[in-house]
This record gives sequence, structure tokens and C-alpha cells, in this order.
Amino acid sequence: MKFLCIDTTTAALFVGVYNNGFKQSECFDDGGFVHSRNLISVVDNVLSKSGLSVGDMDFIAACIGPGSFTGIRIGVTAVRALCQTCDKPAFAVNSLYLRAYNVINTIKNKVVVPVIPCVRDIVYYCGYQGKEEVIAPSVCRIEELGREIKWAKP
Repeated sequence: MKFLCIDTTTAALFVGVYNNGFKQSECFDDGGFVHSRNLISVVDNVLSKSGLSVGDMDFIAACIGPGSFTGIRIGVTAVRALCQTCDKPAFAVNSLYLRAYNVINTIKNKVVVPVIPCVRDIVYYCGYQGKEEVIAPSVCRIEELGREIKWAKP
């Protein structure tokens, strides 16, 4: 199964092509919140590196948060346009799950805790063990994160 995943929820733009559950090609563009200007060229670049086209994808995924509301709208709109153009289904992906995806596919018995910065030293986090969510998505101050995770252990 081949899919394209777009994450515009943070200042770092991510576009990845996955084939049978593994990254085939990816790009991180940490140029700040300029996703509306860079997204389509980054998608084109990632697809070219993978040797695939949007039409080759089984579906296209957009991250729907947590993260920047404007960034979420940019990603969802782009994915919707690509899906309508190529008659492909769209899927929503949690931004935290995307950050944990490759790790949880290789480490089965450990809890993986992806963290996304928010504003004013606040972070979003959750925990996965394998593909199971064992710490619910939450928000806290960065200095409280260790204590929050310790109390939330499965």
C-alpha cells in the first residue's frame, strides 16, 4: 500500500511517501510557517525522489493536529485538492502519531512519547506502545513533561 502524508501542523513542513508501511522518500522543510508557498514544490520533489506520482498512491493523508490551526487548514486543503484531482481517498492522521510511526513499527515493547511544541513552553504529547495509545493526548508545560509522563505510565 502506497500513500502520501502531509504534515503542516508545525513550523517544520513534512511530506513523506510510504510504501508497505515504510518511508520511501521524505522531506523536512524547517523554513518556518511558509507552507502555503512551499508545499506543492516539496510534494513534487518527494514524489520525484520516490519515482512515483500522486496517481500511484492508494490514499493521501493530512495531519489534523494538534498544532497550528492555519497549518492544519493548509494541509487539509492541499490533500483534498490532490485527492479530488486523482480520485483518491483522503485520511486524517494525528500529528503525534505520525511522529511516533516509524519508531513504533520497530520498537514493540517500549512506550514511545512524541512531543510537539506549542507556545510559551507548552507541549502536546501522548504515548504509544506498538500501535496502541497508552497515554492519552495531553498538553502541559515543558518543565512538567517528565512528571506527567511518569504518572501516566501504562
